[in-house]
Amino acid sequence: MLGSLPRFANAVVEVVGRFESSVSLTNHHYLSQDRCEHPLITHGHVWSDKIQIWIGWEKGMPKTPKLEVSDIASKLSIVRQTTELGSHREPGFKADGRSIVYTHMADVPNEWAIVYGRIVRAPDVNDVPLVIIAQPYNIHSLRDDGSLSPEEK
Repeated sequence: MLGSLPRFANAVVEVVGRFESSVSLTNHHYLSQDRCEHPLITHGHVWSDKIQIWIGWEKGMPKTPKLEVSDIASKLSIVRQTTELGSHREPGFKADGRSIVYTHMADVPNEWAIVYGRIVRAPDVNDVPLVIIAQPYNIHSLRDDGSLSPEEK
């Protein structure tokens, strides 16, 4: 997708990848793939192999089609050739009276996911070239075989 921006700009797509989160004062969510076959390079800058997920709604937002496990599994198989799940760090908090206080940083496992939404070019922030705008009901966690995670059914 990154190697064919004009083809996918403003298109409705299903994207499979590693679901990552960046948790801080503002949370960011991404789909990523390591060592993308066609990285996006503009003016010598190599963009990260990530698509940022924006939760939002706009007129004409697509409804989730019937997700075919065989199609998802084949897409996930391609991503898994270059990408490991790994983990990301998230802050931990606890209640202290009427306050919530930071306690520690913890490694949290990443997940495989499929997101169905509209692709748009990203504003020049967070070193991501694309954004997928999706409703929460169009973001699905996946098992290793490409089937939806039990909590998704």
